Order: sequence, then C-alpha cells, then structure tokens
Amino acid sequence: MNQKKLPIFKFIIVGASNVGKTSFIKQYSESIFIDKYETTLPGGYIKTKIVVVDKTEVKLQIWDTAGEERYRSLLNLHYRDAAAAFVLYDVNNRKTFSKLHENVKGIDECAPQEIIKILVGNKSDLERQVSQQEAEQFVNDNKFDSYFETSAKTGENVEKAFVEAVRSVIVRMYMNESFKSSILTIDNNIENSRFGSGTPINNPPQIQERKRLKSILQQQYAIPQQQYAIPQQQYAIPQQQQETNNKRCC
Repeated sequence: MNQKKLPIFKFIIVGASNVGKTSFIKQYSESIFIDKYETTLPGGYIKTKIVVVDKTEVKLQIWDTAGEERYRSLLNLHYRDAAAAFVLYDVNNRKTFSKLHENVKGIDECAPQEIIKILVGNKSDLERQVSQQEAEQFVNDNKFDSYFETSAKTGENVEKAFVEAVRSVIVRMYMNESFKSSILTIDNNIENSRFGSGTPINNPPQIQERKRLKSILQQQYAIPQQQYAIPQQQYAIPQQQQETNNKRCC
C-alpha cells in the first residue's frame, strides 16, 4: 500500500548558544521540557511533524542547529530550500539579542529570497533584559514577518509561532510562484535523522512529482488569498507582559 506523500516545509531554527533552540523544538514536537543544557552538535538534528493548518496537511521538517560562531559556515549551507527561519534570542540575555544581525546576514545571503522570517524572544518566563519595543523595532528594520515571545518551559506561544509560520508559508506560496518552486519538496521518508547520517536530505524531486504535488495543493487545498491575508507584522507576547505594558504611562 502506497504511503501518502505530503509536501514538506523545511523550518530552520537559528540563534546564539543557550537561547533554547532545542527546547523550543522539543516543546512543540513532544510537549516536553528538559531543564538541562546540552550543546547541539555541529550537524544538529531534524525533527519531523505532520500538521494540518487551514485544512492543508503538510510535513514539517524542523532543523535544529548549533549556535557557536565557529559553525557559521555549516549553518549557512542548511538555509537551502528552507521555507521559514525562526531566529531565537533569550529575552533574559541581551548579548544574544545583539548577535541577531549575524543570523539575519546568513539568511539574506543564503536562504530563498522570500523565506518567512520569524523573530522569537524565548525564555519569557524569566526576567527580561530586552524590551518588547526593541524587538519590534528589530522586526521592522529587518523585514521580519512576525514576532513572538515564547517560553519553551511553559509552552506559551510555542505552538502559536509554528502555526503562524505554516500559515504564512501557505499564503506566500499562492502569492509567489518562485517561492513555491524554491521550497516545496516531497516526502523522502526522512524521520528524526542526524545530519551527515547518509540520509538524502536535499535530494531534488523529480520534475513531474513536483508538478503533481503543486497540483494537489492548488486543487485540493485552494485558499482564497483575502481570507488568510497576514498583516505585515504579527506580534505575540505573554499575557502578563501585555497587562504590565498597559499600566505604563510612558
């Protein structure tokens, strides 16, 4: 019996060391939090998850990455074919926020031109060193599509960030043919694989198969653009932080 082949959206998670990239992925994919820091290996790993957003079923291929500067050249190679990039910093560590420009540079130089960019201020359960206003300014200055403050520990806004990313990719696919061609791949039965394990991560699909999958998306999952129009920026911050902001006079 033939397995159903799904479109794959490749999501890459980047950011400085110790911002919680692996915990962010584990909270979303497994609903668990491990309160122990372990450095991600240079190759990182891939986590897969099948989701349905707005009646469209896709397989997410979530790439965890090492945050050390010495692995920057390897990271840049992983941007290829990515549909979305989550750029993480630690709201409790200003130094991680100051390093965001390094990730933006890599995305601009190596990722598909229309890639969805999402800024994520992680560890929102801790006392902040980076204000919401600073993050929003960074989003505007660097043309990010959305911004979320999340807690990989409590799970706050984690799933919301991924759902918004999937929705943004779907909408952009229907608005931009070149983007759709640059990121859509087929399911090659890639499960939780280590980079460098011999699994064909980026095998180019057959042309006819690519066209067939595009046709499936267009015919079965047709989405009116106006129905799912996405604002230029989406912001999500913890509820308690919103209440605090409302009390400020200046």
